[in-house]
Amino acid sequence: MKKLISATLLGASLLMGQSAWATTDAEMVRDNLFTIPLTAYQADPNNPNQRLYLKPGATLNQYQQVIVEPPLFLQQNHINEWELLQPSEANKIAQYFQAKLSAELQNLGITVVTQPDANTLRLRSAVTGMGQTRPDRKLTDFAPTKAKINLAKRVMGKEPYLLMVSTMAQVEDATSGELLAGVVSLKETSKTKVKDQEITLAYLQKEIDKLTKKSAAQLARAMGKI
Repeated sequence: MKKLISATLLGASLLMGQSAWATTDAEMVRDNLFTIPLTAYQADPNNPNQRLYLKPGATLNQYQQVIVEPPLFLQQNHINEWELLQPSEANKIAQYFQAKLSAELQNLGITVVTQPDANTLRLRSAVTGMGQTRPDRKLTDFAPTKAKINLAKRVMGKEPYLLMVSTMAQVEDATSGELLAGVVSLKETSKTKVKDQEITLAYLQKEIDKLTKKSAAQLARAMGKI
């Protein structure tokens, strides 16, 4: 998993070069998770599937409110798993994620706003990769009866797969745009899917619920709210 996280970081850096979130020339030259060196990331002691970044000397406890931007989907190609995510469904997922994360932050006493002032953070996130993997096989999977069932599923295209999603999220000063902190994660869904099944909000909703709850708590802890 450590190698996969490193590959996620390197792949995103090589793919984007400059920030996917940049909309002005000034933003193009600011530090962001796509441009800082890989050595700036640290292992998360509480989650081996995450890498963390905190700008040296930065603290978040002076901030009182957050702007939550909808996540971006940084499609790297038009084949494999990306073609299973239709644009209309990606919009639904992005809107649901934004609304759910905003609600979770508010539940923890953090004000969510749409316009910045001096004590506002901006939270940006992006899906940088997707892939499908077979669930870990158990010894019983190789029993004669179970093996026949698995073979039949494979022939019929009904073999179960898990979706692996790599994400990046960064927190910046909403007024200056200064990068303060960030996280890179690799998440494996708990719910299986058929290999060619489309990726939908209905499939990801419970995973998003868990992710936004954890992400809100992580940010609230960094802001000194819990």
